[in-house]
Amino acid sequence: MEFGSVRRATPWFAFNSDIKANGIPTKPVAPTKPEEPKEPTKPVAPIAPTAPTEPVKPTPPTAPDKPATRKATYHYHTLKYQTTPTPQKKYGDVTVEYKNKDGVTIAPKVTDTPRSEVGTDYDTTDQRRDTITTVDGKKYKLDLKATQGAEKGKVVEGNTNITYFYDLIPDAPEEYGNVVVDYQDKKGNTIAPRVVDTPDSKVGTNYDTTDHKPTRITTADGKVYRIDPKATQGQESGKIVKGTTRVVYVYDEVVGDVTVHYKDENGKVIKDPEKDTVGAPINTVYDTRDHAHKTITTKDGRTYEIVPEKTQGLEQGRVVEGNTDVTYIYKQVFGDVVVHYVDESGKKIKEDVTDTSHARVGEDYDTTDHKTTAIKSGDKIYNLVPEKTKGNEKGKVTKGVTEVTYVYKEVKAEPKKKGTNAKGEDVNGKTMLAGSTEVYTIDIDNDQYKGMTGLTDKDKQAGLMVVEKYSSKHVTPNLAGVRVTTADGKVQSGFTTKIYKSVAEAPKKVQDYIKAKGLKIDGEFAVTTADDPVAYTNKYVLKGINLKLVFPTTVKKEIKEASKYDNRAYQIDFTGIHETNLVTNNIPKINPKKDVVATVEDGQKDQNSLNNKTVKVGQVYNFELETSYLPANRGQAIEKMEVRDKYSSLVEYNGVHKWYAKTDILLKNGQKLAKGTDLTQYVNQTIDHKARTVLYSFSKDFLSKISDNSEFQATGYMQVKQLGNGTVKNTFTEIINDVERDSNTVTVESPQDYGDVVVHYVDESGKKIKEDVTDTSHARVGEDYDTTDHKTTAIKSGDKIYNLVPEKTKGNEKGKVTKGVTEVTYVYKEVKAEPKKKGTNAKGEDVNGKTMLAGSTEVYTIDIDNDQYKGMTGLTDKDKQAGLMVVEKYSSKHVTPNLAGVRVTTADGKVQSGFTTKIYKSVAEAPKKVQDYIKAKGLKIDGEFAVTTADDPVAYTNKYVLKGINLKLVFPTTVKKEIKEASKYDNRAYQIDFTGIHETNLVTNNIPKINPKKDVVATVEDGQKDQNSLNNKTVKVGQVYNFELETSYLPANRGQAIEKMEVRDRYSSLVEYNGVHKWYAKTDILLKNGQKLAKGTDLTKFVNQTVDHKTRTVLYSFSSAFLNSISDNSEFQATGYMQVKQLDYGTVKNTFTEIINGVERNSNTVTVVTPDKPKTPDKPQTPPETPNTPEKPQTPPTPTPTPVVPTTPKKPVTPKVSLPSTGEATNTGAALTGLAFAATALSMLGFKKRKEEE
Repeated sequence: MEFGSVRRATPWFAFNSDIKANGIPTKPVAPTKPEEPKEPTKPVAPIAPTAPTEPVKPTPPTAPDKPATRKATYHYHTLKYQTTPTPQKKYGDVTVEYKNKDGVTIAPKVTDTPRSEVGTDYDTTDQRRDTITTVDGKKYKLDLKATQGAEKGKVVEGNTNITYFYDLIPDAPEEYGNVVVDYQDKKGNTIAPRVVDTPDSKVGTNYDTTDHKPTRITTADGKVYRIDPKATQGQESGKIVKGTTRVVYVYDEVVGDVTVHYKDENGKVIKDPEKDTVGAPINTVYDTRDHAHKTITTKDGRTYEIVPEKTQGLEQGRVVEGNTDVTYIYKQVFGDVVVHYVDESGKKIKEDVTDTSHARVGEDYDTTDHKTTAIKSGDKIYNLVPEKTKGNEKGKVTKGVTEVTYVYKEVKAEPKKKGTNAKGEDVNGKTMLAGSTEVYTIDIDNDQYKGMTGLTDKDKQAGLMVVEKYSSKHVTPNLAGVRVTTADGKVQSGFTTKIYKSVAEAPKKVQDYIKAKGLKIDGEFAVTTADDPVAYTNKYVLKGINLKLVFPTTVKKEIKEASKYDNRAYQIDFTGIHETNLVTNNIPKINPKKDVVATVEDGQKDQNSLNNKTVKVGQVYNFELETSYLPANRGQAIEKMEVRDKYSSLVEYNGVHKWYAKTDILLKNGQKLAKGTDLTQYVNQTIDHKARTVLYSFSKDFLSKISDNSEFQATGYMQVKQLGNGTVKNTFTEIINDVERDSNTVTVESPQDYGDVVVHYVDESGKKIKEDVTDTSHARVGEDYDTTDHKTTAIKSGDKIYNLVPEKTKGNEKGKVTKGVTEVTYVYKEVKAEPKKKGTNAKGEDVNGKTMLAGSTEVYTIDIDNDQYKGMTGLTDKDKQAGLMVVEKYSSKHVTPNLAGVRVTTADGKVQSGFTTKIYKSVAEAPKKVQDYIKAKGLKIDGEFAVTTADDPVAYTNKYVLKGINLKLVFPTTVKKEIKEASKYDNRAYQIDFTGIHETNLVTNNIPKINPKKDVVATVEDGQKDQNSLNNKTVKVGQVYNFELETSYLPANRGQAIEKMEVRDRYSSLVEYNGVHKWYAKTDILLKNGQKLAKGTDLTKFVNQTVDHKTRTVLYSFSSAFLNSISDNSEFQATGYMQVKQLDYGTVKNTFTEIINGVERNSNTVTVVTPDKPKTPDKPQTPPETPNTPEKPQTPPTPTPTPVVPTTPKKPVTPKVSLPSTGEATNTGAALTGLAFAATALSMLGFKKRKEEE
């Protein structure tokens, strides 16, 4: 019913049985007044009682003093009753603020009128302050006109604020002054810190500084100052003036002297006094020890020595006013003579020797008996430098110590080396002819050791070792001629010389000695040692006798090319290694040349060579014979120069010849034969017609006149006549100092039938792929030929590769030369690298095109194809630098690569080193080198990829490519576990080498959709379920129904076996599960043995069940034996039913988890509801603010019920049950047919308590 604009509602109250059950008192109590009045709500039209509905959420009131331990749930029903509306009051307050003109608060805000009803009078004038002083001392004055807000008025709803504004009051200035006192010496230097006698005080204040006027001042450094009253600056007393008044007191420094005296033990003065300190400031530190002479020599020649313990007075102290005396006492002393041994820098090299000890003054001394000419100190040798001796070696002893110092200079052995020819002439730096003798002489340096002292037995045992390091490539030592002599050439016995090819070949003693001395030697060398080291040391070293080691060698005759070689030796003795100077020589290039010319006139030949040309029978022509060029500055004279020519039977030679100088030739007498001079007169000719040989010999007299500092080369011409057809081949032999060298060979022909054999290289279409090769050129008809040495199995032409097709070869590879050109053509077919890719599972089984389960391992293997490159020709350095790059383009959306497992192997599985694999998210992320390479090869890649490269491209090319060795790149991956939807992914790789990009076949795989499904059905009979789903439907308490568990569909043709198949279900506390379940095949299942389980087959016996009643979890596991028996070519899907019973009211939500090979997926969620039974209220009543009934009915304001937090009812503890693994025990006595049980009827008194699912 409606009254005016007010609507009231009567709530449904909980029955007393509910209230008592929750421990809430039922006795009515007076309602509590609400904290604030609320607007009355609009009345609601009365309606008839209905079934309980969700109550409107109440406004939370103040919590009760003692919270209830259980929750009471109130169900309200609308009733009708009439009330009178209660008016609500409105309130407001008044506050006051204080600010300066900048709006900054300068005093705390105050409340003038606290919360009061609207309309209450207020007056803030009692809060108004004329002045305000802030905490920082600033003063402010009220500007009343600037006030914001009414100072008097009525309170309105909310806040009324009045703000007073203030102006800053400036401070009035005052004048002040101060007085300071300074302290200075006569030079104006400050000697004490400034004192403030009177700090800042008002002008006119009296002051007096005499209380800061000390008569003496001692400074921090100990100086003492005395005041000079007459020197005071400024007024010591007076009145303060504005600013600073300064008074300065001036002081004189106080000083003293220190005198040193010298007396003997009897008090007799032996030396005039010395002033140590004169006129020093008081407290100045003094020290007379620099005047404490250790010895004093008197005028009469007596020497005295100080006696420190008898010193009178303080040697160290501070100066006092006046004079301080210090007296040193001395006693008479005697003299010593000491000999020192030092090097030129003054460093001691031998212990001192006392020549004369404690002698009387005037006695004679002589230190020459302690003078030695040589000293060994450590590893160094020193020789006396007589002119640098310090002190008198002979004389009279004086008081104290007379010192004689012998000075020595460090010396080292300086062995020298000299290279001479057989005549003993110095040839260092000169050119030596092949076959020449070069004698190396090493001067063994011992003279610096003469009279040596300080040698140990070990030093004497060192003896001598001379290492002769010659160039074995250029000279051969004459061991029989090696000898050791004195400086005047007398041969000495007791020495042995041996040759060693390397240090490793030498005896251990020699190796150890060389190693100990730190000498490094490569290649062949000779070692000369003293047979008796001690005897050698005594006989030669200590007597300073120098020796010579004579080491003869011969320049090798077989050297043809211009060469440079050098030689050095090492003298090794007790002081270490001493190397000689380097002896260097050159060997000229020996290159006699032959040509054929038609004519020669006055030494000028026809410039058209006939070599390899045709001549006519009867034609006259000339062989040109050019000797080798011998440079100037030779170390060996040209003692013999001959040319021997053996001419063909096809020519006639009648002795006609000419010889000319090809260089200027300088004679020893200073004359010069100019280039082109006719030398024929100096050449002797000997012809042997039978042997068809001519020998041209330059006369010894002519050769002996040629200076060694002259270059030499000559050209001769021998005239011949062609006698018949055929080929004339001619070579001459040059003989210089008995060393022979052949010239090149020249050829002339008279017409005759010849033939060539040419090899062609073409592809299968006949196109040339390589330049022709002439196997046999201009051969006589009938000569044998063989082209197989020009046959290659593989050819690179441009960017293409060709392999030989032997059966298509055209022409005979072997045969006889015929007239004209014989052609042999090798035919090649174009080939390309054909890398292949294979995808396998963890067992190595091929899975290309198959379905892979999430979490499966798929290993990609790329066959790197190299066999077509075996024996390849035509590769450039750039080709070899290309090496290898394999780009692995996988689907990063579906698989994850296992980089640690990537490897390169041979075809038989042997892992190869030298390869690196890296993953890149994109081409842009790859290093520039990889990007450039991919770009250069024209490859386009999107997304993530892997790159495998050879670390050393050239080594890879030589080791694998040119040997045709195929490799395998093994690239393992894992199918990502998170993939749920059906997917298809593929993989391709690219072999990139010097020929370009070669892609593999495509490996493709599928991933099935993982979609486990759940439903709720009433009954299941023989695997046939009730088609009416109970999902989102209502069930009764006590009703028995079934959760349907349908696994994901796994298609046939799998690349991964089903190794684990489990279903885990966590059921509600509102249901009871006693292990009754059934499982059926949802597809035909093909077993590996060929049997087939038809769709609908009962699989329960293959399912193990584990129930944990405590956690309300059941786990169904298909047995490993069953899963192992399923063929990978079989599809698979199963449906399970778990029978449950509804225990109570509420909503049951259920989801199961499917686990395939360790990868988990949740099913959809199903819901069944058991609603509360409708309730009818006993009697409407008016609830107070607290759940109590008032003693007398009255009209309360709109009620706000106080909810009480319910306690959670305890669940019954059920022990965990684990059923047998066969699954059969779970079905004992429980047939699946007719799974619906009769619902249990629950009789309750007028209502049923509603349960909420945990």
